[in-house]
Amino acid sequence: FILMWFVVIFSAMAVLNLSQLVQAQVTFGGCKDIRGFPVASVRVRALNDVAKAGRDETSRPIIWYNPRVVGYLQGPTRLWIYAHECAHHALGHNFRTTLPLAVEQVADCWGIRALSRKKLVNRLSLLIIQNDLARVGGRGDWTHIPGPQRAINLARCLLRRTGAGGSPSPAPKRRMG
Repeated sequence: FILMWFVVIFSAMAVLNLSQLVQAQVTFGGCKDIRGFPVASVRVRALNDVAKAGRDETSRPIIWYNPRVVGYLQGPTRLWIYAHECAHHALGHNFRTTLPLAVEQVADCWGIRALSRKKLVNRLSLLIIQNDLARVGGRGDWTHIPGPQRAINLARCLLRRTGAGGSPSPAPKRRMG
């Protein structure tokens, strides 16, 4: 329910006149960090990304998001991005990130699995997320693999079980015969 509330907020931001919205609006959508602290979501129009998980100057967990960029994405993708950023907090990535590419892939899987467990993603919404990622995900950067590959990996995440800490473990072996 809480995650769906964020889809409504993100969708409303795309429709409303953004200049009329309060710049420093802070919301809490149910995401908690590894310590159990609530994670605030804060709009930042100058953010050079869709969203980013981090900590503020007092170490409070925050998800910053750019309402202009979010407005270009469809509802299921907005929901997945929130779940992806929440994963960084829930898994403690903001305390000990040393392998950004691997951490991002773990957050991708954690996010899509969390939505799947809550029945907030189905085949159609997965396709929407994959299409958005392939369309706007670009060539990737030093922390993200290219959008089309991330899109393919999301389906793989749902086929694998989760190991300790949210990392993917190999898919179960199937017996022949």
